[in-house]
Amino acid sequence: MSDTHSHLVGFDQCPTCAYQFEMAGEAPGNSGGGPGPGDYSLCLNCGELLVYGENMITELAPKTWAEDAVQEAKDEEDGDLVSAAQFVRQIRAGQRMIRERGRFADGRGTPT
Repeated sequence: MSDTHSHLVGFDQCPTCAYQFEMAGEAPGNSGGGPGPGDYSLCLNCGELLVYGENMITELAPKTWAEDAVQEAKDEEDGDLVSAAQFVRQIRAGQRMIRERGRFADGRGTPT
Protein backbone atom coordinates (compact mmCIF):
# COMPACT_ATOMS: atom_id res chain seq x y z
CA MET A 1 0.00 0.00 0.00
CA SER A 2 1.29 3.42 -0.81
CA ASP A 3 -1.73 5.72 -0.74
CA THR A 4 -2.03 8.62 1.70
CA HIS A 5 -4.21 6.60 4.07
CA SER A 6 -1.56 3.93 4.71
CA HIS A 7 0.92 4.06 7.56
CA LEU A 8 4.12 2.16 8.23
CA VAL A 9 3.64 0.41 11.58
CA GLY A 10 6.76 -1.73 11.74
CA PHE A 11 7.00 -5.45 11.14
CA ASP A 12 4.26 -7.45 12.83
CA GLN A 13 2.26 -10.61 12.23
CA CYS A 14 -1.21 -11.87 12.95
CA PRO A 15 -1.24 -13.99 16.11
CA THR A 16 -3.85 -16.28 14.52
CA CYS A 17 -2.47 -17.07 11.05
CA ALA A 18 1.07 -15.58 11.17
CA TYR A 19 0.36 -13.30 8.16
CA GLN A 20 3.16 -10.73 8.11
CA PHE A 21 2.55 -7.03 7.56
CA GLU A 22 4.17 -3.66 8.10
CA MET A 23 1.51 -1.25 6.88
CA ALA A 24 -1.87 -0.26 8.28
CA GLY A 25 -4.68 1.69 6.66
CA GLU A 26 -7.21 4.01 8.21
CA ALA A 27 -10.00 2.12 9.90
CA PRO A 28 -13.41 3.21 11.16
CA GLY A 29 -13.33 4.01 14.85
CA ASN A 30 -9.58 4.54 15.01
CA SER A 31 -8.05 7.80 16.20
CA GLY A 32 -6.81 8.97 12.77
CA GLY A 33 -3.26 9.67 11.64
CA GLY A 34 -2.29 6.02 11.76
CA PRO A 35 -3.03 3.41 14.38
CA GLY A 36 -2.22 3.88 18.03
CA PRO A 37 -2.47 1.74 21.16
CA GLY A 38 -6.03 0.47 21.58
CA ASP A 39 -6.91 0.87 17.89
CA TYR A 40 -8.32 -2.08 15.99
CA SER A 41 -7.02 -3.80 12.86
CA LEU A 42 -8.29 -6.64 10.69
CA CYS A 43 -5.89 -9.28 9.44
CA LEU A 44 -6.15 -9.15 5.66
CA ASN A 45 -5.38 -12.87 5.46
CA CYS A 46 -7.77 -14.48 7.95
CA GLY A 47 -10.08 -11.65 9.03
CA GLU A 48 -9.18 -11.90 12.72
CA LEU A 49 -9.89 -8.71 14.67
CA LEU A 50 -6.71 -7.44 16.28
CA VAL A 51 -5.93 -4.57 18.61
CA TYR A 52 -2.67 -2.64 18.93
CA GLY A 53 -1.10 -2.99 22.37
CA GLU A 54 0.90 -0.31 24.17
CA ASN A 55 4.04 -1.51 22.35
CA MET A 56 2.22 -1.28 18.97
CA ILE A 57 2.32 -5.06 18.53
CA THR A 58 -1.04 -6.52 17.56
CA GLU A 59 -2.82 -8.98 19.79
CA LEU A 60 -6.20 -10.66 19.58
CA ALA A 61 -9.06 -8.30 20.30
CA PRO A 62 -11.13 -9.35 23.30
CA LYS A 63 -14.04 -11.65 22.46
CA THR A 64 -16.34 -8.97 23.90
CA TRP A 65 -15.15 -6.23 21.48
CA ALA A 66 -18.61 -5.57 20.02
CA GLU A 67 -20.28 -5.35 23.43
CA ASP A 68 -17.37 -3.20 24.65
CA ALA A 69 -17.84 -0.72 21.78
CA VAL A 70 -21.54 -0.34 22.54
CA GLN A 71 -20.95 -0.09 26.30
CA GLU A 72 -18.25 2.54 25.79
CA ALA A 73 -20.71 4.63 23.75
CA LYS A 74 -23.33 4.25 26.51
CA ASP A 75 -20.83 5.27 29.18
CA GLU A 76 -19.69 8.44 27.39
CA GLU A 77 -21.71 11.55 28.11
CA ASP A 78 -22.05 12.27 24.40
CA GLY A 79 -21.75 8.62 23.32
CA ASP A 80 -23.18 7.78 19.95
CA LEU A 81 -24.85 4.36 19.90
CA VAL A 82 -25.56 4.66 16.17
CA SER A 83 -21.84 5.14 15.44
CA ALA A 84 -20.95 2.23 17.74
CA ALA A 85 -23.44 -0.02 15.91
CA GLN A 86 -22.07 1.12 12.53
CA PHE A 87 -18.52 0.35 13.72
CA VAL A 88 -19.57 -3.20 14.69
CA ARG A 89 -21.33 -3.71 11.33
CA GLN A 90 -18.29 -2.43 9.39
CA ILE A 91 -15.91 -4.75 11.25
CA ARG A 92 -18.17 -7.76 10.72
CA ALA A 93 -18.65 -6.90 7.03
CA GLY A 94 -14.88 -6.65 6.59
CA GLN A 95 -14.37 -10.00 8.28
CA ARG A 96 -17.03 -11.59 6.08
CA MET A 97 -15.44 -10.25 2.87
CA ILE A 98 -11.97 -11.43 3.86
CA ARG A 99 -13.20 -14.88 4.90
CA GLU A 100 -15.32 -15.32 1.76
CA ARG A 101 -12.30 -14.42 -0.40
CA GLY A 102 -10.16 -17.00 1.39
CA ARG A 103 -6.63 -16.89 2.71
CA PHE A 104 -3.62 -15.84 0.66
CA ALA A 105 -1.77 -18.78 -0.87
CA ASP A 106 1.69 -17.36 -0.39
CA GLY A 107 1.15 -15.22 2.72
CA ARG A 108 2.07 -12.14 0.68
CA GLY A 109 -1.26 -11.08 -0.78
CA THR A 110 -1.97 -13.58 -3.55
CA PRO A 111 -5.39 -15.21 -2.99
CA THR A 112 -5.61 -19.01 -3.17
